[in-house]
Amino acid sequence: MENKTSKVCGVSFNIVNELPQKVTNKLIRTVKTMKDSDYQGFEEVETILHYISGGVCGKIYDLGGDFILKINEFSWNDNTYDGDILRDLQGIPLIPKVYWYSDDNRFIVIQKINGRTVRDYFQSPFILKKQWVHIAFKEIAEKTVSMCLKRGWIVNDMHSGNCMIDYSGEFWIVDVGLFKKTGNHDYLAEHNLIELISESERIEVCNNMMAEAI
Repeated sequence: MENKTSKVCGVSFNIVNELPQKVTNKLIRTVKTMKDSDYQGFEEVETILHYISGGVCGKIYDLGGDFILKINEFSWNDNTYDGDILRDLQGIPLIPKVYWYSDDNRFIVIQKINGRTVRDYFQSPFILKKQWVHIAFKEIAEKTVSMCLKRGWIVNDMHSGNCMIDYSGEFWIVDVGLFKKTGNHDYLAEHNLIELISESERIEVCNNMMAEAI
């Protein structure tokens, strides 16, 4: 696969999937704003993009349409390589698309998932458009973990805050920043597979309760 790149305000980006020009223009404005403020201008960014959420390593903004922008901040260079990981895992079930990401993984444009984190779903569930089939999900989860291993990555840090369920009933892993390279941490794969399956069991119970209440 050809490694396409682009420079935005002096920042080198890897292009995994193309962006519409309108979204690219918003990205350019945001990168310039952050650079001009020595990467401290998060308040200024909110005049360009709608803030969605934030975590230990970064903040998430809505780029419009099917796109979000993650801007990594605290210890981002030591702890999280979301763009590189997502690039390596494209096409694997449960993994969102990555579009553009900077060489330093500070700026990452990712597929927007319209739904809630699994944690929020348990607190405020909604009716899924299709029946949740735990056995089927278990097979998909096993396939995902196996395919990630084959591409050199161990699924890690799987908890309800790092996974989402969209309004059509699809499950997504939305934070891959703490995935591990295969080698010294291979034992984590089985542990995190169990975590994914456990979340699925809870979704099944919650969805069944919702259906019975109708």
